[in-house]
Amino acid sequence: FRIPSLVEIDGVLIATFDTRYLRASDSSLIDTAMKYSADQGKTWKTEIIIKNARLTDNFSRVVDPTVVVKGDNLFIFVGRYNTSSAPWVWQENGKDWDVLLYKAKVRKESAGGVPSVSFTWDEPLYLKHLLTSVGKIDGRSLIQYIGGVGNGIVTPKGTIVFPVQVLNTNKSVMNMLLYSSNDGKTWEFSKTSTPAGTTEASLVWWDGQLLLTSRTTPDVGSRKVYLTSDLGTSWNEAIGSISRVIGNSRYRNDPGGSGSSIAITVEGVPVMLITHP
Repeated sequence: FRIPSLVEIDGVLIATFDTRYLRASDSSLIDTAMKYSADQGKTWKTEIIIKNARLTDNFSRVVDPTVVVKGDNLFIFVGRYNTSSAPWVWQENGKDWDVLLYKAKVRKESAGGVPSVSFTWDEPLYLKHLLTSVGKIDGRSLIQYIGGVGNGIVTPKGTIVFPVQVLNTNKSVMNMLLYSSNDGKTWEFSKTSTPAGTTEASLVWWDGQLLLTSRTTPDVGSRKVYLTSDLGTSWNEAIGSISRVIGNSRYRNDPGGSGSSIAITVEGVPVMLITHP
């Protein structure tokens, strides 16, 4: 099990994650699973919610579920691969790649005083075509994108925002935003990206801006943090505060883990919590 995410809707705790049946590798047989609890974690139920296409026994996979909650709606963004054995960052093109967005309405119910949960799923949206709307970034075309992993966010104005990783023809990975201003009916990309070498990322709303904290490649060495107040039309690195403070690994020469970040309020004071495996 990898790529965990934990959210709450109307008192229902929902954890989503990769279920890797054969091995820990990113290129293996993988589905997206969910555990949920309607009684504050006392009891849990488990479901496989997004299945891969089952076109091979070893490599068909849906990967990196990235999650956003708006009201009673659960949005899950996944990448899908059917036959390729190579990790996505090694692939020459997007022939075996797709990206899908799933949406479920979550309803908490009670029968005889026993709480339960129902999920009503819409048909998934296929969003691969959106990449054609993005021009070249730093002079290079993009060939794939997948979720940033973990959680996205809903802004105070109601815009749903996912962090996504984009891959260019130089095999470099960067972060962009994928967002919707109409409750998920249509989606568009941010105008620009963070620099090459920024990979898995999570979003929080902080001091009136979107704050993106990102894992980086081994040559960069430390987590980078960027701020945007215009949905990714421009980015400013948070140098002098928290960017480059946390190393990817002990000696800053390994890729490290994806990490997570959330913003909460404790006794009236806004606090950001960052976990870093």
